[in-house]
Amino acid sequence: MTDTMKKDIQSAFFLVIIVVICILFLSSANTLYQGVLAARQRDLRMEILDTFGVSFTEQTFDSLFAKYVEIIQDGKNTYFVYKGTPKQGGIITSGAGLWGTIELLILINEEKQQIIKLQVLYHSETPGLGGRIEEDWFLTQFQNLDYSDSVKIVMKRTGARGEVDAITGATITSRSVQNIINNALERYIQTVRR
Repeated sequence: MTDTMKKDIQSAFFLVIIVVICILFLSSANTLYQGVLAARQRDLRMEILDTFGVSFTEQTFDSLFAKYVEIIQDGKNTYFVYKGTPKQGGIITSGAGLWGTIELLILINEEKQQIIKLQVLYHSETPGLGGRIEEDWFLTQFQNLDYSDSVKIVMKRTGARGEVDAITGATITSRSVQNIINNALERYIQTVRR
C-alpha cells in the first residue's frame, strides 16, 4: 500500500469518526429538546385545566385532561375546549410582531364573552418597548376583558368595551397583539362553535 493510499484511508476514517460524533451529538440534543418541549406542553395544559376550574394532582392530570378537554387544531391555532360548564376555551396562537413571531395563550369564558387570561409564550420584540407585552401591568388588563365587540388596544381609553392601554412607544407591537387576539377569537368561533 502506498503512502497516498494510507493517507486517504486515514482521512476517510477520520471523516467517518467526525460524522458519527456529530450524529450522536445532534441526536442527543434533539432528545433533550423533545423532553423540554413535552414538559412545556404539559405545564401549559396543567395551567389550562387549572384555569377551567378542574382540581387535579400530578397523578390524575392526564386522565382528567382527557376527560374534560377536547383539543382541536386548524393548522394555525390549537384550541382547548372545556367539555363542562361554563363554556370555556383556550387558544394557542401566533402572528407577526415588529421583529418576529408573537405566540400567545388566550383563555376565555365563552358564555360571558370574556378573556380570562392572556399569556405571552414567545416573542422577539424590543426589550423595554414591545417586550413589555409580557409584563404583568399589560397582561392583567386582559383579565375578564369583554371581547364581544373585539379587543382594542388604544393609546387613550374611552371606556368602551374591550379596551386596554397600549404600550407607549410600541404602537406596532400593540397593534400586532390586538390583531393576533381578534383573529384567534374569530377563528375559534368559526372552528369550534360552527
